[in-house]
Amino acid sequence: MELRYIELKSGYSDNGPACIGFVKLSRTGTTVYFNDKAFRRCRGG
Repeated sequence: MELRYIELKSGYSDNGPACIGFVKLSRTGTTVYFNDKAFRRCRGG
């Protein structure tokens, strides 16, 4: 488990809800599991 910053970007203009918490990563690292939900990992750019 890793401590990560998580922010919801979809449907918001850079002011979506965010939190810091422990997440689990999939074996490939493309999916993040937080509070029993799966999220696709995305990097800003």
